[in-house]
Amino acid sequence: MARVDEDVSKYLVPTPFIDCDSQPIVEYAYSVTRRTGSPVDDAISLYNAVRDDVRYDPYHVRLDLAHLKASHTLQVRR
Repeated sequence: MARVDEDVSKYLVPTPFIDCDSQPIVEYAYSVTRRTGSPVDDAISLYNAVRDDVRYDPYHVRLDLAHLKASHTLQVRR
């Protein structure tokens, strides 16, 4: 757990795999969180939406960057 005085901004930037700045990811996040009241409620809503909308399928994994990106996962929903 982060300490109160720790700068957590370094954990909130896009990475090669977590391309949270891509338009599809941003639109999806806003579509499932914009009606909630707090950051905690938004995080719970986003967690539940991903859990329900993206199928966990360990049998169709390709281990290359293009297929492991969040935006690709959202596109194929698995």
